Amino acid sequence: MNGKGLPQTIFVGDLTVTQATNCHVSICKDGRRVFHAPVDRPLDFDELMECVKMYKVMASIAPEPYQSRPENYIKLRPRGVGERGGYFCMPLKKNVPEGHPNWKMVRCPECGAECWRLPQADLAEAQGVAGLCTMCAFRKGMENFKV
Repeated sequence: MNGKGLPQTIFVGDLTVTQATNCHVSICKDGRRVFHAPVDRPLDFDELMECVKMYKVMASIAPEPYQSRPENYIKLRPRGVGERGGYFCMPLKKNVPEGHPNWKMVRCPECGAECWRLPQADLAEAQGVAGLCTMCAFRKGMENFKV
């Protein structure tokens, strides 16, 4: 630890390694976060260097998670006042076998899988949003996404 508590930052070559006050460790390269690890306690210098080693191994196996192609980013933002349409996810029964007491068992209109309709579905449907099982909603959401 840096002797003064968190947060702390170290620089390793072209990487910036930061442990925030919530103990999470982030590694940034070229101003973008490329690695994030939630940890349950402050790490010392050697442990932070182990995080850097872990990132370097991951980066050697797989390409950088954030390519310098902004069209590949999925931007999450609040729904606009006039926006209509889209899809919301209904949890699949196979992923959540018991559900919650106020959830209703329904079938996905796209594939027929058993899934849970949540109480918030009424509000979403009033805005023209269709409910689909998680997998169908992901598929529909990715149809217009180009890599």
